[in-house]
Amino acid sequence: MAEYAGLWDPAVIPDNISSGDRVFEDVVFHATLNMVLALGCRINKSLSLAQRQYQANEFYRRSQKLVSIETLDTFPLSVVQLLLLRSL
Repeated sequence: MAEYAGLWDPAVIPDNISSGDRVFEDVVFHATLNMVLALGCRINKSLSLAQRQYQANEFYRRSQKLVSIETLDTFPLSVVQLLLLRSL
């Protein structure tokens, strides 16, 4: 929740910005967030079916661009969660 809240607060500066692990965690977080938004679009009844599909596909593509399974060397829990969301 703190990471999500930090997305909307420009005063929040991430710790250890130069840390490779932190950057990887941030990228995985953003990819996961895009998947959550994609799934939310799929069930949003206030949009037409075409709009839901378009928006969901856009968020899905963003997630794929951020974290490609072919480029992963490790699979921490956050990546497993991301891949499970993608399977939905």
